[in-house]
Amino acid sequence: MKLPRFSIKEVLLTTATVAITCAGVIGYRQITYPAFTTFFQISYMLGFAAPLYVPVVFAGFALGCKKVSVPIVIGFAFAEAVAIGILYSFVKSLSHV
Repeated sequence: MKLPRFSIKEVLLTTATVAITCAGVIGYRQITYPAFTTFFQISYMLGFAAPLYVPVVFAGFALGCKKVSVPIVIGFAFAEAVAIGILYSFVKSLSHV
């Protein structure tokens, strides 16, 4: 059985992808934690969870391409930042404080 070999570039790009995912989850928790202390509605939760769906879509796309490249990781970072920004504006629009 032949083991797969990965280049340093592939390992570093995968590490960057995992770091971006972790940053998105931390941002998600920081933004939504105060919003869910007073109420919990599943429809809001699904809307708030957009940053958590982005890594799943990215993983599906990357598996389809069978290659992780620098433009794909940059696009993923941009998509994650946009999802966090939309979540932030959505939470701010719901809070009337």
